[in-house]
Amino acid sequence: MKKLKDKNALFNRYIFGDDPALVNAKYYNNLKVFINHLLPATLTTALVSGAFLTGVMMHMGFSDNSMAMIALIPSILGIFSLLAGPFLEKRKSKKPFVVASIVLVNFFRTAVVFIPYIVSRKYYLPLFIAMYCIAFGINAILAVAFNNLYINSMERSIQAKYIGLRNKINLIFNIVFPIIFAAIVDMVPEEKKYIAFTVMFTCGFICGCIEAYIVSKLQEPETKKMDKKDINLKNIILIPIKNKEFIKLNLIAGAFYLTYFISGSFLSVFMLKYMGMSYSVFTLGITISYVIQFLTYGIGGKIVHRFGSKLPTALGVLLHSSFSLFYVFVTAKTAPFWYCLSYIILAIFVPTFNIAIYKYRFDVASEKGQTYYDGFYTAVVGVVILIAPMIGGFLKDIIEATPFLYGLFEYAQFKLLFFISFLTMALTGVLALRSVKKSSDYEKVTSKEFKRFILNETFIGKIIYKRKLKQYKDV
Repeated sequence: MKKLKDKNALFNRYIFGDDPALVNAKYYNNLKVFINHLLPATLTTALVSGAFLTGVMMHMGFSDNSMAMIALIPSILGIFSLLAGPFLEKRKSKKPFVVASIVLVNFFRTAVVFIPYIVSRKYYLPLFIAMYCIAFGINAILAVAFNNLYINSMERSIQAKYIGLRNKINLIFNIVFPIIFAAIVDMVPEEKKYIAFTVMFTCGFICGCIEAYIVSKLQEPETKKMDKKDINLKNIILIPIKNKEFIKLNLIAGAFYLTYFISGSFLSVFMLKYMGMSYSVFTLGITISYVIQFLTYGIGGKIVHRFGSKLPTALGVLLHSSFSLFYVFVTAKTAPFWYCLSYIILAIFVPTFNIAIYKYRFDVASEKGQTYYDGFYTAVVGVVILIAPMIGGFLKDIIEATPFLYGLFEYAQFKLLFFISFLTMALTGVLALRSVKKSSDYEKVTSKEFKRFILNETFIGKIIYKRKLKQYKDV
């Protein structure tokens, strides 16, 4: 018992910062579990996705089109999240399903590495696709069930603060692990690469099982149950669309992801192939962004906690438009500068946006039938992210086929796409901001309130006004 108290004391001090709201939370144990599971979960993702998954597919001899199609499977099967509501609401406890699903998802997504050992080459692709479809079909429902346990383990008063803290810790793992594993794989001789991938994917499954064990320690949080007569397939659409505030969020999020990915899906090919940017510089921009986000996630949670989720979401969409605008001015010589600058600026506000848009979803959803709302939102965003690159490709083809547009400047087919994203995203942000200001629960933020927030809640504010802090604290 004493050892447990000592462990809790260390956790409270170094993870929760002895914050009374977190230490005394109703589901304190759950808050610990949702942080503890991050280590094995991130390890699994780092070991079996990204460049390493591409490496496995390349060793199997898959074509570029096949690899591109496989990359879309998680988005395509995200539509299954619509079915999560009826499936989950019938269950008294969601935890057993979550634990079992974590094991199953990780089994099917890691077992693909063993395909060359058990079947002939002609079966590689169909078996790979089948296993990946099973994994991410289950994962679509798992994500909704996991979100339900996660959001209901936090009182509303600590949601923004805790989400920011957890994302900050997750960010550390996402920075460190891929770099370490990439360095290890680079040291392995080419003829032994696939053996290395086999070991990595096996370790990924073991980490997935450890994650499932940690999640099994969760205490099932209290949730409002739906009436049995309302648990049916037709309500996966009817329940969410009757909630005007929720539909408003879907329109904002859908428009944002559509306008962002119209050009964003072409960013890597534009930078690496056409601008001739090195992989090291390309990775550097993302790494710098992660480092800055580590510093800004804490303040992001405080901003959402103080000003709510709606205003930061609308402002985040508006500020995101600047990211696309930078690439309109890119040349081969200035590409590293604009690229790194765009990610630095993005890193300043994107943590606040990520926390806000996640919390917004559950702020406007009814506590009854929460899984219906989450499934609907996840499906909408998944479909939008799926079709956005197709629309972007269609627009790119039109620009290339129109001599006037194509001849405006170098790489016009990409730069005009980024400009279209900038205009449409900025317009989405302005409309979202106007909509938020018209909401009945909108509270105008005065300059005095903002100044007080800067002084009391930010590290920089306390340094700047250190001597006068007491004088300004109650401005």
